[in-house]
Amino acid sequence: MTWKEVLKAPALTLEEQKEIQELIRFQNLSQEEAERKIRRKVGKLGQRNQPTYDDYMRNYKSEIKEEIMVKQDIIKKDIDLMLPRGKQKVLKAEDKDYDRGLLVKLLKNGGYEMAYWAGKHEPYPVEVLVDGKSIKKDAKKVTMKFHPEMEKKRGEK
Repeated sequence: MTWKEVLKAPALTLEEQKEIQELIRFQNLSQEEAERKIRRKVGKLGQRNQPTYDDYMRNYKSEIKEEIMVKQDIIKKDIDLMLPRGKQKVLKAEDKDYDRGLLVKLLKNGGYEMAYWAGKHEPYPVEVLVDGKSIKKDAKKVTMKFHPEMEKKRGEK
């Protein structure tokens, strides 16, 4: 708390003002330091300009309501994980023998970039099948593009 934050401080008595002068003279304190020390001693610091408990709770409740609404929307759609656009997420397999999983990123154009990882969170070679047919035996990254029909609908909005 800085001295400038103190507002509406109660007036000091003559005795308290004399004590302040003594502190300035004998303890080599500045006017502000001495006055602050006396105000602390007698409990006359005043009130800080800060949000009240009610303000805090009102803001907190509105944040909680927003979070609940988002979670309810996710539950309604049976969604397990929301992918933020442009940010890679690491998914780990429930596997006791190996440390492995997927790296998934929702691209800005609406597509997805995926990679298999094992050990380190870096793309690791893996065989890729499309419609049951092997496309590549040692692919590191797979990109799925935004569906053309969905692209048309997005352009109509």
